[in-house]
Amino acid sequence: AFALLEAVNSLDVAALHDRYSDMSLQTLCFEWDINLQKAFELAMKEGWSLPFGVQTHLRVDQEKELIRVFCNQEMIDLDEDYYDEG
Repeated sequence: AFALLEAVNSLDVAALHDRYSDMSLQTLCFEWDINLQKAFELAMKEGWSLPFGVQTHLRVDQEKELIRVFCNQEMIDLDEDYYDEG
């Protein structure tokens, strides 16, 4: 128990925050006009952990994969600044 408590309290919060999307799966789907059910099915198929269901914030790499799969290249090119921030 002590080792677990020590690990949790020694995490670099900024580095951890940078690994996760600022949006939940639900918000991400709304913003990118992605069908939420299909996005959820992809997450389950890929084995992504969604402890809070559609309110879960995906890791940045998972978010990029979701957008790559469901959005066309023109939409991604228009929003390059989104990736440059992360």
